[in-house]
Amino acid sequence: MKYCPECGIDNIDNAAFCKGCGIKIADNIVTNNQPMNEVTNENTMPQYYGQPYQFPPQPTSRNAKPIIAIATVGIAAIVILAVLFMSGVFTGRLSNPTVNIIPASDGPTGSLQSIATGSNVLTTPKSGYTAAYGYYMSGAKIGSISFANTGQEYYQGELCNKIDGSGTFDFGSYGGDSIEMSFDISGYETVSDSTLLYYDYDFNIDYSTYNVDMEGTVNIDRENGEITSTVYSSMTGSIETVMEVSDDYWTITNIQDNLYVGYSSEVAYTTSVYGIETEVTMSISVTGQEDVTVARGTYEDCYKVKIEQTSSGVTTTSYIWLNEYNVCPKMQISNSAAALGYGDFTIELEEYTSS
Repeated sequence: MKYCPECGIDNIDNAAFCKGCGIKIADNIVTNNQPMNEVTNENTMPQYYGQPYQFPPQPTSRNAKPIIAIATVGIAAIVILAVLFMSGVFTGRLSNPTVNIIPASDGPTGSLQSIATGSNVLTTPKSGYTAAYGYYMSGAKIGSISFANTGQEYYQGELCNKIDGSGTFDFGSYGGDSIEMSFDISGYETVSDSTLLYYDYDFNIDYSTYNVDMEGTVNIDRENGEITSTVYSSMTGSIETVMEVSDDYWTITNIQDNLYVGYSSEVAYTTSVYGIETEVTMSISVTGQEDVTVARGTYEDCYKVKIEQTSSGVTTTSYIWLNEYNVCPKMQISNSAAALGYGDFTIELEEYTSS
């Protein structure tokens, strides 16, 4: 019998090919009971005369396929792992997602003048854009307001951005008494230097046993240095306040591109109500620079601008955050909320969309 050196199967003496694996069987293959070669001490695999070495069966082509498949899967796994490492899945970004950093110029610009002339909030989106803000009380959302730039129009002979805004909030959602408020605001702001020339507002306040409707207009006469505010409410009737301001007022309340930490300016003006004049001192300062994270994302390196107005020994304080492009992601009207017995009252940018 001939033993196949490839698979170890017995074949007949005159077989030319192995019946097991099909390879050609050489003429000098060991046959049964016949020595192939004389074994010496130099042989690496001992064999005895008459007992030929049985070669272990070798894997057939059918056994090779799973090995190739396993190797292929292993290579694919390595490639996938490499991609995941490059994408940051195993470097902390999955458990610590990257903060959404907003480009510095992408957002509505703030208006210090709207706060200085009547403590109302107004921002200016790009033409055709809407900025939506949320009202927050110590982190709890109590309402929202949005401002839309509806296009450019002329007002008092100057080309202006026309701003329309509306909103609602309810202090009751904060856990206090239910004070529901709805309002509409519109204004004109010059395209050339963002000076506020006019705004009006319509408020409805529903609180416990009474309901108050309040309407107001603010006309700004920059040439003559007069700001006239007229307020009508169902409780107080009509009240007109005239502010006499100097040229410095416009420069200080319209700061652009000159903010820095430590910045400080002060201006005095006179208000007149029912013929009674009152001196008011307003100071604007930059108390620091910080990243501001709101619902829309993070605005880096914003200046925290403090606005203080002191009249008859009483000081009201507001804050507005502005970046280098005057974009405003956040405002804080602390005293307005404190007057109602609440904590910090902030307004934070949530969306900025093209209409």
